[in-house]
Amino acid sequence: MYIANFILFKINGKLWSCGTLSLWDLFSDIVFGGKALFTIGTTLNGPIWYISVLLICYFIAFLLSKIYKKYNSRLIFTIPIIIGIMIRYANLNMVILNICVARRIYFIFYRNTFRRIF
Repeated sequence: MYIANFILFKINGKLWSCGTLSLWDLFSDIVFGGKALFTIGTTLNGPIWYISVLLICYFIAFLLSKIYKKYNSRLIFTIPIIIGIMIRYANLNMVILNICVARRIYFIFYRNTFRRIF
């Protein structure tokens, strides 16, 4: 995708998709960081952005499962839902705490938590 965008940028002066064309973006996509972990904004590679946000959710779920084993309360899994709602309505725009990541965290934990509780 980067090669096609680079060729199109040289011909038209425009990018095919949103994002920027730089070595930092290429590096962050290679290490599955996308623009969710390292910077703010959209990336040229949409699936890598999704995977990077999914990795954030897996990391949060791993930490919460460790806490769950200690306290044995399923309500611990509602914390990301509340945090996701707070990030969304506070319009935070920081590296991991932005609206796009908050939507995904909210959705994944909402779907999985309430499927298991009810």
